[in-house]
Amino acid sequence: MRHAFRLLAVLLVVTGCGRSDDQRELASAIEKQYHTPVTVRRSDSTHLMVILHGLPDAVAGEDSTRKMAFARTLAGYAKAHYAKRPELADIGVVFVGTPKGQSFMVATQGNGPYRFTVSELP
Repeated sequence: MRHAFRLLAVLLVVTGCGRSDDQRELASAIEKQYHTPVTVRRSDSTHLMVILHGLPDAVAGEDSTRKMAFARTLAGYAKAHYAKRPELADIGVVFVGTPKGQSFMVATQGNGPYRFTVSELP
């Protein structure tokens, strides 16, 4: 029985049922701005993670400098549009994609997470 409750708790977190309205609103704003599906998570009250599902054209390929620059821009956008930004210490960005021939999403080396302190973002 205890195992079933733990499994249910994990499933709720994975499916996003525990996300706040602030996180959903931020995800929606990012999706509209960047035309890429995203998930927004807070690991605690001070850490925000933006997960991009698929690689936007702006960062397609292996150029890590472009990915870092895009991640910084996206983190700045998240900071500017997140209702609870005064509570944040840092914002992370990770790019997640589906490898050819596979049906699951993975974060690959060079795709993050890129983490920025709130004070270093515009």
